[in-house]
Amino acid sequence: MKAFRLKEILIPTVTLTLICAIAACALAFSDALTSEKIAQLDAENKAASMQKVLQAANYQALTDDDTSDMFYAAVDSSGKTIGYVASCSAVGYGGDISVMVGIDSNGTVTAIDIVSCDDETPGLGQKVKNEDFTAQFSGVKDAAVFGENVDAISGATISSEAVRTAVNNALSMYDSYKQEG
Repeated sequence: MKAFRLKEILIPTVTLTLICAIAACALAFSDALTSEKIAQLDAENKAASMQKVLQAANYQALTDDDTSDMFYAAVDSSGKTIGYVASCSAVGYGGDISVMVGIDSNGTVTAIDIVSCDDETPGLGQKVKNEDFTAQFSGVKDAAVFGENVDAISGATISSEAVRTAVNNALSMYDSYKQEG
């Protein structure tokens, strides 16, 4: 009787262990196959976003890669710094909103690009990607302030606030860099 009870426990346990091991191996294999391609696509998207906000021949990182917000010098073909690009994120309604911000050498925003806002409410919070919203940040100098130099999207105030915060963080990074250098 005890041998029979042992079978009832042992066989399902071994079966589940094998299934979990096979699934883990399959996930590791698919990750190994796709991780390089995903990293390449991320790098291409980042480069395209940087070119969109401030065209340059090259971008040199001015912050460590292990920080969530990155700051780059935009350099022309002769090696002269023509401006800066900041990659910043802030918490929106559904999650982080990532924003690429171009800043000219005078500290004025040239353009912004919403890199990611996938977790925001479709049709509402994701309106922060629309050109009519992002274009209003071009020309902002010291800080983006709702009601003064930028307007929030009605019904998507939290998402709008996240973009405004990210832009202001980028301008703060610029100010800090200029004070240090």
